[in-house]
Amino acid sequence: ISAASGAVLARAPGRCFMALLPGGRMLGAGLANCRSNAGTDKSLQLLNDGQWVPLPGIQIPKDAHVRLIAATATGSRMAYVVRFRDGTSAIQIVNLTAGTWDKNLRFGKDSLLTKLIFSSDGSKLVMAGNGTLGEWQIDAPSADGNGVLRSLPGTVLFPQAVASSGQRLLVGGGLE
Repeated sequence: ISAASGAVLARAPGRCFMALLPGGRMLGAGLANCRSNAGTDKSLQLLNDGQWVPLPGIQIPKDAHVRLIAATATGSRMAYVVRFRDGTSAIQIVNLTAGTWDKNLRFGKDSLLTKLIFSSDGSKLVMAGNGTLGEWQIDAPSADGNGVLRSLPGTVLFPQAVASSGQRLLVGGGLE
């Protein structure tokens, strides 16, 4: 939709948990991730020129569903959260430029992430949900090579908005 005129510029079939990329492209997850009776497509997909195309080399495990997607402002990286049948979750970082998996974090049972946002330079990922707030310093040196995870002060039970200026972080929820 054009912000200036309000005219519809293009249409595309719906997907779950969409994230905007530069150049009018988008990322999304197949409808089986967020709707019952919507088939079996759980793939991560790229909208390019009005067509959804599966991202090559990324397989969602059979016992998991995509729950969130975030992308860097440059479109070089994406993060997605999967929730497994056993109640555990994981965040996977994908290098979209190279088309390869980069790093991942696994979370215990009953973790519930509801918002993800990358820093402006794409080196950090802020995650919020279930009364917790954390920052994954993806590129920070660490013994396991997986970056550094730190807890941030403050709690928001069900965050609905997360924004960062690079100096400040704003997190808000409807039940606070």
